[in-house]
Amino acid sequence: MKKHFLFLGKAGLIYFSWLFLILFIGLIIAYESVSKFSWPAAITIVIFFIILIYTYFASYYTAEYLHLPYRNKVKLASEPKITWSWKQIKIEKVRLNKLQNLYLLRIKLQKKNGK
Repeated sequence: MKKHFLFLGKAGLIYFSWLFLILFIGLIIAYESVSKFSWPAAITIVIFFIILIYTYFASYYTAEYLHLPYRNKVKLASEPKITWSWKQIKIEKVRLNKLQNLYLLRIKLQKKNGK
């Protein structure tokens, strides 16, 4: 079963800072525009949301593999371990190899039984 996540740490900081740079550029274009509606700003902000949704759905792990949006599947060296948990929010530590660890933020939503 695929488990989607947002990645934290150095890799997440670098990736999401570039991603949010697209949003800020769109906002700057919108504020600097002299017309009521700025098409370049709207297109830039839509591109940001498309990349954000792609990032969420392209970031997942299974029992054996981890997939990141900018990488191919990587075999995990160990099972994910929960380092911090609060209600449905969990931060898990995944070991990719001897030197590389990755922290993942996962929000587990409970499914309601609707009858």
